[in-house]
Amino acid sequence: MILQNSLTPMADAMRLHLAALCACYRGDAPLDGNNIQLLWESFLIRTDDLVGLVLDFTRDSDEFLLTLATPNRVIFRGSEDPFIEWLVRSA
Repeated sequence: MILQNSLTPMADAMRLHLAALCACYRGDAPLDGNNIQLLWESFLIRTDDLVGLVLDFTRDSDEFLLTLATPNRVIFRGSEDPFIEWLVRSA
């Protein structure tokens, strides 16, 4: 699964799920056990692979930042897409 192109279904799904997760935490979501489980249930891939995909996606994204701390955090930085912006900001 490659997330290089934002037009791929996997990248779109990852973007939407990270936005929803960030919305639950006002833009700054920890990637702890519970949140990894929520993402895992969406993609049904091994959690080790999932963290790698999140890392790859956020590295190529202007909308999200992944901090490598304990626990890792996904931070929403803003979007030009009004739906993603609304989703995160209005929660």
